[in-house]
Amino acid sequence: MAKKPATKLIRLLAGLPFALVVIVLSVANRQTVSFHFSPLPFDIEVPLYLLSLAMLSLGALLGGAAAWLGGGKWRRLARNERRRAARREKELLALGGAAISTDERPVQGAGKPVKSRRLMQS
Repeated sequence: MAKKPATKLIRLLAGLPFALVVIVLSVANRQTVSFHFSPLPFDIEVPLYLLSLAMLSLGALLGGAAAWLGGGKWRRLARNERRRAARREKELLALGGAAISTDERPVQGAGKPVKSRRLMQS
């Protein structure tokens, strides 16, 4: 699916200020700081901007992981509902109900094509 030009423009308008802030902070915070791993005997000298960006990235990764884990309940519910719908369609066919046509079309956000079934009028 091709991205709309408006989406590209919004990403550009949001990304440019972020990139500008990162560049300004990197230039302003070039001094090195000592990063000490408390219980371990390691001590690293790194530029302050690098340490800041690393911590920001780590926070984004941990936040994304927490959001993904928090959505597990809803993914499980959706999976169970898909299975339930498939069972109901099989029951309908077993009872001699309406004919069902099957075609493959991608479901938005699923990442892979899923067989969808539509009831056809007899």
